[in-house]
Amino acid sequence: MTEKIRAFIAIRMPDAINVALGGAVHAIDAAGIRGVRTVRSDGIHLTLKFLGDIERERVADVSEAIGRAASVVDPFELQIGEAGVFPNWRAPRVFWLGLEGELEALGRLHGAVESEIASVGFEPDTRVYQPHLTLARIRDNASPDDRRQAADVFSSLALASELHIDGDHASLMRTTFTPQGAVHDALFTAQLGSDGG
Repeated sequence: MTEKIRAFIAIRMPDAINVALGGAVHAIDAAGIRGVRTVRSDGIHLTLKFLGDIERERVADVSEAIGRAASVVDPFELQIGEAGVFPNWRAPRVFWLGLEGELEALGRLHGAVESEIASVGFEPDTRVYQPHLTLARIRDNASPDDRRQAADVFSSLALASELHIDGDHASLMRTTFTPQGAVHDALFTAQLGSDGG
């Protein structure tokens, strides 16, 4: 049987961002709201493309595609933006932070990743790319009161907008599910503006 891994392509967050956002994650946890599941602060990332469960032998092709995409985009800088939710504040399911800064460059990287990944057999995503950092999810069975309380806590978080993110790489990430939450580790990283290595 072919081994599969849960994979995605992302920009990993620097330690300073993980520490800063860890405080926000802790504040959400400390509110003790039923049905809210926060992400591990060391696992916060900016997703460029979700791949799903892929065969282990496809890692080399995907890595080469990431290298090609990274080579055509120069490094850029982003900052933490405003808090948001999917799908809306009345019935939130995902709590996230938006981004500001060189979003056009981020869009070019996303487009290059989509194009190169399609060239190795993955379906392109037709949805509008909305870059964000997920901090928490709320379970489907959460009550309306729990959702309201979670939205209140999340919207009141004070985060320093001067937190900078260097968009200087793209990584192929593997997700492993543990009792403590999802753990993400990089299988391959390409520096932006390089020859893919």
